[in-house]
Amino acid sequence: MRLIYCAALQLILDWCSFRGVSTTVDPYWDISLDVGQEALLSPSADGPHISLEDCLQRYIRPEQLGSAAKIKCARCETYEESTKQLTLKTLPMVACFHLKRFEHNSKHRKKMDTKVYYPQFIDMTPFTTAYRERSIGHEKKSNSVVADALTKNRNKYELFAVVSHDGTMESGHYTCFIRHQHNQWFQCDDQIISRAPIETVLASEGYLLFYHKSHLDYY
Repeated sequence: MRLIYCAALQLILDWCSFRGVSTTVDPYWDISLDVGQEALLSPSADGPHISLEDCLQRYIRPEQLGSAAKIKCARCETYEESTKQLTLKTLPMVACFHLKRFEHNSKHRKKMDTKVYYPQFIDMTPFTTAYRERSIGHEKKSNSVVADALTKNRNKYELFAVVSHDGTMESGHYTCFIRHQHNQWFQCDDQIISRAPIETVLASEGYLLFYHKSHLDYY
């Protein structure tokens, strides 16, 4: 399971003009993506619709933590506001994207019916740490890493399963689409299994999206 689903997520905290930076790397098994109102207000969102790529761009976007999360700079001896950014240090064999359609708080429970367009194929290179470092001019080494990945298509993924949720939180129903050999798709609805065209799969209200690497030659 770890070999298939687990990879490394990098968190960078930046808090000072003198380049106060803290970097941590932790494992991740899936990527949870916001699809609520804030996601729709993202500059890359297309009206009431968003794409999986939009969600991923928002996931890695630098976030200002504000005055409530100031960090003391050891060099300046002052408290500085900080910025955090997540990037994908490594990529798993199988990428699982969790679309956060359910909202719970003390006042209400709500399902997000936001239409999320997800592709049959996706290149994860723009969301990697190496790509970010290249884009801001860090480390010549990362340039070769990105170039190698682009050349060999090592960061390209293909959709092979979708768990969708229909209905409300109180009376909803889960179904699953799974890709079989020869690119044949099937819908699993309780005990009923039937063929499904790719158009039906891509139009479903995805909750969990599973992609596998297109090239596994280095595993």
